[in-house]
Amino acid sequence: MWSFRLGISALVLASLCVALSAREVSYQNTSNADLIKLAGKVAPEEKPDYAMEIYKRAEKMNPKQRKEFYREVIATADKSVANAVIKNISKRLEELSAWQSNYFFK
Repeated sequence: MWSFRLGISALVLASLCVALSAREVSYQNTSNADLIKLAGKVAPEEKPDYAMEIYKRAEKMNPKQRKEFYREVIATADKSVANAVIKNISKRLEELSAWQSNYFFK
């Protein structure tokens, strides 16, 4: 009985390790231009990996290149977030309008 439980525990642990390593996203083979395009669009669970890759790339650059690289990443992230906010506001206004027309004008 003890060996059966140990075997099941080992199987569950191995499955968990495989699942965690499979979800890992690598940005090592991504170009700088593509990393910049991804700014502000990365899923929350991938942000640490993305930020680490941005940092690693910036460390290899001279100060002038690094400043320009970070400026582009930040500008792209700001645009992405602003576009998402505008889309959310527009969607919310449409929902409110539909609700008002259904509620008040029945």
